[in-house]
Amino acid sequence: MPIHHNVAQYSEAYDRLKLGIPTSSNFHKIITPQGKPSKQWREYACVLIVERLLQQKIEFYNSPAMERGLIVEADAADWYEFDQDVITQRVGFITDDDHTMGCSPDRLVGEDGLLEIKAPLPHTQVEYWISGKLNERFWPQLQGQLYITQRSWVDILCWHDVLPQAGHAG
Repeated sequence: MPIHHNVAQYSEAYDRLKLGIPTSSNFHKIITPQGKPSKQWREYACVLIVERLLQQKIEFYNSPAMERGLIVEADAADWYEFDQDVITQRVGFITDDDHTMGCSPDRLVGEDGLLEIKAPLPHTQVEYWISGKLNERFWPQLQGQLYITQRSWVDILCWHDVLPQAGHAG
C-alpha cells in the first residue's frame, strides 16, 4: 500500500524521506530499459549506503532540462488539465509501505493515473516529435512510479514553453 507523505518537493522534510532509499528517478541506475542490471548500480548503492550512514543528502548534478522542468512544471500541468479536461493533484513523496523505495510523480490524475512532465531542451523536444516517443532511458523511472504508487497508467507530457504543443505521449 503506497504511503503519501504531504511534504513540499525539494524541502528539508522531502530530502529526509528520500535519504538512503532508491527513488524512481534513479531506477535507471539499477536496471536498464531492457531489464538488465545497470552499470551504475554499484555506485548508486554506495551513495545510498553513505546517505544512511551520514543521514544527509549526497548532492547530484541537475541538468539544464531538470532546472527548466522546475520552472515550467506548473504551466505544463495547467495545459495538460485543459487539454485532457481533468484535474490533477500535486504530490509530495510516495513510498511503499516498508519505506524501502519512493517516488515523486509530478501529478496524480484521478484515482488511477499519474502525470510525468518532461521539459526537454528545444533540440530534444524536436527529437521526441520526430521519433514519436520519449527516450527509453525514462522507462525505469515511469515503471517505478507505477509500481510504487500502485496506479494503472502514466501520461508523459513533453513540454516546451516556447515550441508549439504537439500533445502528450501516454
